[in-house]
Amino acid sequence: PPLGAAVPRAAPAASEGAPRWTVEWTVDDVAHSDVFDAVVVATGHYNKPYMPSLPGEENWLAGDAARRITHSLHYDDPDDFRGQSVLVVGGRSSGVDIARMLYGVAEWVYVLEKKCTSATTHAAEAVTHVPLGTRLCRNGRLAAPRGGGGGGEEEEEVEGPPVTKVVLATGYVYSFPFLDETACGLTFEGERFVTPLYQHLMHAARPTLGFVGIPLAVPCPIPFFECQAAFLAEQWAKPDAALHGAEATARRQAWVAAMRDAVGSRDQDLHYTSTSARGPGTTSAWAYMRELLRATHATRPVDQAGDCWLERPSWEARLTTVEAVYADRGARYPKLPWEDDAYRRCEYTVDWASGTWSVDASRC
Repeated sequence: PPLGAAVPRAAPAASEGAPRWTVEWTVDDVAHSDVFDAVVVATGHYNKPYMPSLPGEENWLAGDAARRITHSLHYDDPDDFRGQSVLVVGGRSSGVDIARMLYGVAEWVYVLEKKCTSATTHAAEAVTHVPLGTRLCRNGRLAAPRGGGGGGEEEEEVEGPPVTKVVLATGYVYSFPFLDETACGLTFEGERFVTPLYQHLMHAARPTLGFVGIPLAVPCPIPFFECQAAFLAEQWAKPDAALHGAEATARRQAWVAAMRDAVGSRDQDLHYTSTSARGPGTTSAWAYMRELLRATHATRPVDQAGDCWLERPSWEARLTTVEAVYADRGARYPKLPWEDDAYRRCEYTVDWASGTWSVDASRC
């Protein structure tokens, strides 16, 4: 299919031998279809918002018809919130960015996130940091648990004006409208996970269906996705018997089962990768990338003449350098969500041959 084609359906094909895939697409209202050996889904997962209910939400909405809850997906301009009192829910990228943009524009900004342990008001800045478990009240005020844990503790009224708008920076659920869950043997629609995916990227039972970009909190997306693509390509280069055999399938399914057991009821952590592992079943993005490349090189050894960094003996040194640069950048993050994001203006110079780097701190 050409770039820009609409793909309404990809499904297992009725074929003999190794499983194949029927893909349907349209261009200029003309329908097409063909059968392919494999399919890679790389459509992203930031288009269907996850909108959890907040404590007290129903009473708060009933208290004033002008109150609104929106998702960061639909956030566009801080001027839309000028002079209002806004609760931003979420402390990751979108929440931090929106809190920073609203700071100084909105009358007051509340930021609710799990890194906050107790309600703290910065009156001079017209900002209040509130913990999980904070409740919206009918009169517009916020009530926060005194202990900060949201576990039924006594509440205290939070300093600041009544909340008039809420912005949910709570992430997204997975949705692939061109894949039928039952036909493909997948679970994903409306969920914060996709299963059964081996190594977060390959269908455990139908391994010629691959996904690039499923994990969350990825520190350096481009090398991360390159490692995923290299792993998939090498897996698909194997003979059909090795890829689809019972032993290989059992190994992939056991990996998925172990991951599901590790995260327990926190399905949203199934694909969580970050700069470091944060709990059972999670791993650091750097360890994950190394694991994928080592598995790839086990059957396709590195070569100095390789076409890209992934294929050369220096791949791990390069990845280590990227990790060090990213760690320096992370150390420059603001301590509070609404503070200046000058770290984004840092400019790094890297000598890939030696693995050394420097940063122009005057810009950040």
